[in-house]
Amino acid sequence: MIDFSIFNNIPIFYISPDIKRALGLELVLPNYYIVCSFYNPLVDMVRKRGGKVFCLEESEKDAVYQIKNSGQLLGHPKVLEFIQNKSKGQTPGILAFKPNLKIDILCSQYGFKKLINSSEINEKFENKINFFEITKKYFPDFHLKGTVGNLGDLNFKVMEKELSLPFVVQFGHGWAGKTTFFIKNELDWENLKEKFPQTLVKVTKYLNNSFTILNNCCIYKESVLVGPPAIQLSGIPELSENKFITCGRQWPAIDLSKEDENIINSVSEKVGLLMAKEGYRGFFGLDFLIDKNTGKIFLSENNARFTASTPFYTKLELGMQSIPLMIYHLASFFSLHIDISYNPHIVGSQIIVRKTSDTQHMLLNDLKTGKYKLNESNLEFLGEEYDPGELNQNEFIIIKEKENKKVQENEEIARIETKNSVLNKNYELKNDIKKLLAANEQSGKELSNQ
Repeated sequence: MIDFSIFNNIPIFYISPDIKRALGLELVLPNYYIVCSFYNPLVDMVRKRGGKVFCLEESEKDAVYQIKNSGQLLGHPKVLEFIQNKSKGQTPGILAFKPNLKIDILCSQYGFKKLINSSEINEKFENKINFFEITKKYFPDFHLKGTVGNLGDLNFKVMEKELSLPFVVQFGHGWAGKTTFFIKNELDWENLKEKFPQTLVKVTKYLNNSFTILNNCCIYKESVLVGPPAIQLSGIPELSENKFITCGRQWPAIDLSKEDENIINSVSEKVGLLMAKEGYRGFFGLDFLIDKNTGKIFLSENNARFTASTPFYTKLELGMQSIPLMIYHLASFFSLHIDISYNPHIVGSQIIVRKTSDTQHMLLNDLKTGKYKLNESNLEFLGEEYDPGELNQNEFIIIKEKENKKVQENEEIARIETKNSVLNKNYELKNDIKKLLAANEQSGKELSNQ
């Protein structure tokens, strides 16, 4: 068993509108509290197993929909009262998925201990344009050819000559590929330019036969701990029609040589050391593009915060009796000593199912959130449980969005988590996953009525 007793007397509050972002350590740290805006069946599942959750929607059903981010949630009077009551005179530690200025101000105002980096240092590394310039200066061998400028000032013919068609335009900020644009011709360029003429963008060469590798890392004291690489799920038609939209990740990464893994680990450590010199501490993750035609590796993005995979990844770490990177993150901010021993062999996959039509994934909207087993083409509901690290072979967790939530095109409608791999060697979903997605709608309706 891992000894977490050094955190026994430290009240920690993870502030997140969505409970899914705050999961990971809720069952292993005795004074770890999740503060979320919106109700989700996971709220009751966590409480059932002894986790502590404050859900604002349970008492503020109308006002909660005005809260758009963790900073606004932290500033709500009922949240502040809850933190004060549970802290019992001790200084509360505040976690959040992504730094923002509101959290910086509130933590300073109320004397909270902020357990994430400042919004200023996050911007320095996470902004795609800033990081593009960093890779160009410090990691030229892993820099993807491109340019930066206001979209309205850039010339299509020049871009076409330098990068050839098609090429890719990205804004400085965006989530899951939603501000990444594929430019196939001058009309695509002019349409985008007309909408966002003053937007600072990076324009890069399009790699027509590539895949994305990602990892989770943590700066702890003088060390940079680097997790095993995963392959990003994107360009999979069953999950999204947009090839740039992220639809999950799988550990281990397929078709990644040991040599390439060593290069990715080495570059990740060097990036972490560079960040540490600027005062950055704790969790971050990197994205790498690998060109399958040439084998060349490019350093793509820096998620200078907790990553989208952090909760799921943490559960897998705990399932292997490995000290999670989140624990090293907390120890870094509390200046606590933990022996450095980190080399887990992570196996697991997280699929994000996005809306591509009104009916394509109706089944997942009908199912309860919980644990399932796939028997031939039918889903067997095993119970309202959530702990990916405890799953057995051929078991899955399905987490659906709220039934009354309005879901836009390419937004998440459900996620599937498993301790199995989900891709074959052709980068396609395995047959059992296709069966899971296509399991008949009637089964889902029967399960939802149990």
